[in-house]
Amino acid sequence: MNSKVLTLELVAQKFNNLKYKENIFNNLITEKHYDTENITQIKLGNIKSKNIITIITNPLCNGCILAHEKINYLRRYNKDLCIQFIFSDLGHGSSLQSTKFLAAAYIKGGEEIASKLFDDWYLDHNNNRVSLFSFPEYQIAEKYMMDEHVAAELSKHSEWVRANKINSTPIILLNGYLFPKDYYEITDLNLVL
Repeated sequence: MNSKVLTLELVAQKFNNLKYKENIFNNLITEKHYDTENITQIKLGNIKSKNIITIITNPLCNGCILAHEKINYLRRYNKDLCIQFIFSDLGHGSSLQSTKFLAAAYIKGGEEIASKLFDDWYLDHNNNRVSLFSFPEYQIAEKYMMDEHVAAELSKHSEWVRANKINSTPIILLNGYLFPKDYYEITDLNLVL
């Protein structure tokens, strides 16, 4: 085998060994902190967990689709996580309607319905999300999109996003700290938590 390939593999192995040391991860994750307590009631998983992943997301964001896939991977293999959602870009038109639909699914339908809808929404690779509005199992979300509780929840999200000068999605936080995406994949959390 080529010595350059062996050298590259050795460097990659050493980097990964270093990267998964707890103190390295902890030093990188403490760079920027956001107060995420009591910002959202939209939470999936173990709400009593000490590990809270916050995803600032937009239902029409392509990067958010990839982030949701990776978060689903984490949820599958780590039952001691709480995933909370803060919706961003609460502008007009289809983005706002989609956000209301997803929020209403959780607020009025509960975690089970919301979890299934979030998966159907974010993992729809056929880009046929609008059809979900007419699915019988999601009629509760359709019915309550204009509910005052949904509006109040999304208003909290909007205020938080503005106050924290969030201007892109997705953003991933772990226990309020900005996830160091330059060095880690979201799925790496299974190795460091």
